[in-house]
Amino acid sequence: MYKKSDIGYLAGVFDIHGSIKIIADKDDLPKSSLYVWITSKDAKLMKFLELFEAVIGPVSGGQFRAKWKDNKACYLLKNMLPQLIIKKEQAEVGMEFYTNKTNNINPATYVMPLVTRLKLLKKDDLGE
Repeated sequence: MYKKSDIGYLAGVFDIHGSIKIIADKDDLPKSSLYVWITSKDAKLMKFLELFEAVIGPVSGGQFRAKWKDNKACYLLKNMLPQLIIKKEQAEVGMEFYTNKTNNINPATYVMPLVTRLKLLKKDDLGE
């Protein structure tokens, strides 16, 4: 279990620098996955994110990405949820996706609708 203050800080960072994505494999919907990541140039932040079992890797422009997939992503979202403001609804969609996936719900009934819902929430957050 993580310290509440660490979760609060993580949620704030995630609201600003984080992203939630459902990557749908349209040819094989059961292989679709939930991803959560935080992208930043700050090496100290990446070191902090390792406390949460992030997989850290370089991306373009001298930035790094901390990434979580499926179970770890859902667990992280669940822990951050009470502290999230900007991405709270997106986190709920991500958690719903993973819950459906682990409960062996037919992927044809939830994957694409949740992908669409997540995209719409992201547009709303950008004010489009």
